[in-house]
Amino acid sequence: MRLNRSIKHLSLIIISLFFVACSDVTKPIDTEVYLPIGMDKDGCMRYRLKPTTQMSAQVIIYKSINGGYTPNKNTSNCR
Repeated sequence: MRLNRSIKHLSLIIISLFFVACSDVTKPIDTEVYLPIGMDKDGCMRYRLKPTTQMSAQVIIYKSINGGYTPNKNTSNCR
C-alpha cells in the first residue's frame, strides 16, 4: 500500500511540474517600434514599423487620435 501511495504522489508531482513548465507566465515584450520617416505633402508625420527578426508588412503609419498608430490617414491625429 505504501508503494502505491508513493507512486501516486510522484506521478502527481511530475504532472504538476509539467503543467507549470509548459504554462506561459510571462507577458511578451512589446517590440513594435515605429520610426519617423518624414512629413507627407500635407505636413503629417509618417512612420514605419522598425524591422524585427520576423517579417512584417511595411506600410506608412500615422499617429492616431487615441495615441496609437493607424495606417488610415483619415483617423490619424493629423488633419
